[in-house]
Parts: sequence; C-alpha cells; structure tokens
Amino acid sequence: MKKNERLLQQLGDVNDKFIAEANPKPKKSRIKWAVIGAMGTAAAGVIIWQGVKNIPDKKPEKLVSETKKYGEIIEFPENTGELEIIRTTDPGGGGMGFEGFMAYDVSTLLDGNPSRENCEFTELPVFIEPSNEIYSHGNLPVYTMDEMEEKLKDVAGLLTDEEFTPVDRHPNGDYYKAKAGNIELSMYSYSSRIYIEFENSVDLPPEYDICNTTDKDHAERSLEYLGEKYRDVIRMDNPTPTVFTDFDIYNEPLTTFALYDNSEDPLTALINYNLRKVYFYGGRKLSTISIYNNYDYKEFAGMYPVISYDEAYEKLISGDYYTTVWDEHYLPDGINTDEITFTGISYNRTNDYKYTLPYYRFLIELHPERIGDMKLADGMREFGAYYVPAVSPDYLVIENMDVAFN
Repeated sequence: MKKNERLLQQLGDVNDKFIAEANPKPKKSRIKWAVIGAMGTAAAGVIIWQGVKNIPDKKPEKLVSETKKYGEIIEFPENTGELEIIRTTDPGGGGMGFEGFMAYDVSTLLDGNPSRENCEFTELPVFIEPSNEIYSHGNLPVYTMDEMEEKLKDVAGLLTDEEFTPVDRHPNGDYYKAKAGNIELSMYSYSSRIYIEFENSVDLPPEYDICNTTDKDHAERSLEYLGEKYRDVIRMDNPTPTVFTDFDIYNEPLTTFALYDNSEDPLTALINYNLRKVYFYGGRKLSTISIYNNYDYKEFAGMYPVISYDEAYEKLISGDYYTTVWDEHYLPDGINTDEITFTGISYNRTNDYKYTLPYYRFLIELHPERIGDMKLADGMREFGAYYVPAVSPDYLVIENMDVAFN
C-alpha cells in the first residue's frame, strides 16, 4: 500500500471510487472491490496530559496472550424459521483503493486474526446494515446527538475530572465534538468510532512506543502496556495486540497498532477482532486513541451455513474470488499455489450497504513488472488481498455479476 493511500485510509471512512483496473477473464465473473478501512484518524499534535485522572503506568507481568481472563461471550440467538436468501448486487467491501501491500516477508502482514488458526466454523452470523432513506450511500447515521453525547461523557469521565464542554455539534447530526480539560473527544454518528485526542501528548515509559517499526515483539509489548493502562477506557477484559506492518514505495515501514478483546470462545474472538478494535497513534508519545465498534449498531440477520476453508481454497485457485488486484498485470502467470497465505476470516460490508458478510481472506504474492522509480528495493515483495465469500452459495445470490469497478 502506498504512503498516500495509507494516509487517506487513516483519515477515516473515506468512500473514494475504486482505483484498481478490472479486466475479468471470460467465464470468470469477478467484481473488483476493496476492503473497509478499519483505520482511525491519525491525529497530529504533540501533547502532555494535564488535568487527567491518575491512570497507573502498570507494566503487565506477562504477555496478555498468556492470561486466562476472558471477556463476555457473545451469544447469538438460534435461527427461527427459514433463513432469508442474501441478495446483493455487489459483495465487495464498501471501501477504497487497490489492496496491495509491500513487505520483505508475508509474516509482517499477519496481524493476529484468531480465525487463522481456528476457522472450523460451520455457521457464522450475517449482519444487516442500518438503512436510512435520506442517505442512499454509505455513512448511514446510527446514533442520535443525545446518544453520542452520552457516550463521549462516559469516556471523558474515565479519563479526567475536568468539565465536559460541547464544542461542535453538526447541524445534521453527523458528528459531536467536545472537550474535557486538555482532551478533545469526537464521535461520528455513522461509524460508531470515538476519537480521543490529547492536546498535549502522553509520555510513555522509555521502553514503549508506537512508532513505525519492524520489531513486532516490541510493538506487541507496547500494546500490552497500553491495554493495561487504558483497560477501563477501552472496556476490554483481555486486550490482545494486533500488529500489521507493510512498507511504502520509499521502503519506509507503516505499522498499525491495535487491540481487540480476545476470548476463549472462537466466535466471540472473531467478532471482536473484526468489529471491535482500539487503535493507538503517536510515536514516542501517545496522541490519539480511536475506539472502533461497528458491532453494536448492526442488526443480526441469522446464523448462516458457511463453506469450509478447503472449499474456499478450491474456489480461490479456480478463479472464484473478489479482489481489487488487476490479475493480468500483477499475476501474469496466474496463481502460484506456493505463494498463497491465508490470513483469516474477515467481515466486510457489501458495496450496496445492505449487509456485512464473512469472507475467507488470502494474500497472494504478486509479480508486476516494475521499472525505474517504481522498482522495489532488493528483497521487497508485493502481495495482494483476495476474498472468497464464506456464506454457502445456497444462501448467497450475487446479482449483476458482470459489473467491474475501475
């Protein structure tokens, strides 16, 4: 992913037109699509924490992944009656851009999706996106101004005793912004994401930071520290690191620092990983916390039968998948099965904004011809993301299959 693409992604839920070229092969219907950017705002600013509650700099005694404390298990109701057939004109991800990554080794692109090691599900939940006739595309408001105020006041009270003061309330109810001492808080009605920005950066102990790095162990230790320090604010019983590092065209690392609430229940862990995360931004000091929760406002459609990993893999190598990668340019010789890496089950919104569906997600090494300034550094490799819908074809009907986005 290029530096400018990553910057756009970090600026929030941007719904730009797809930039990938699509050229479907005959008899292989594909829709070129992109995954929702689950990144938060990368806020700039250099800040000291003043007027803030004394949150102890507690150093975890052992790795979070080794603890046995788990959060609440998500229990989905049993299906009653016949499941409705899911019909969508476009199963894509409602996002932006070409989903390609550069890395020296694919392992840095594996961010700890719990289903990578445990994907033996026979059924998975499907969610219906909220609808609003005023908004015919994306950004559907799901929280009222009063609800956003309540959520922001609650978070502010966990951080500081300073007075909560509204700053900017959008006339159409799109967002709510407030301050509490030297902390700025904001929430957007359509994303269920709360931003906490410190006017003065929060010092981290010297052994921790959230800088771009290729040291995954160090990044995870820093996240473990932040998970313990802000456990009450982020409301996680078992905050577990998820670190992702790719490189830009200038050979600079780009690292995402996030936590999700792990669970002994595989389905709960999967939902928390996909739909409930907390992101941290800054460097040697902490500038922003982004609390991302796209689970609470979704409507549960039912537990749907899903294909197995083996079936998904067979679909992938036979060309039955969705991607933003222009195959003829990036895979001129087709898919090499030795260059496929499974990254786990991913939940993504369809591009008609009707459903959030589970997909088997794969990375495949790409082999484009790059020359001149676009040539990769020695040893650098390029990978593209490929998706196979997990819902059984008996319950998933994709209409208008010949559509391709450029």
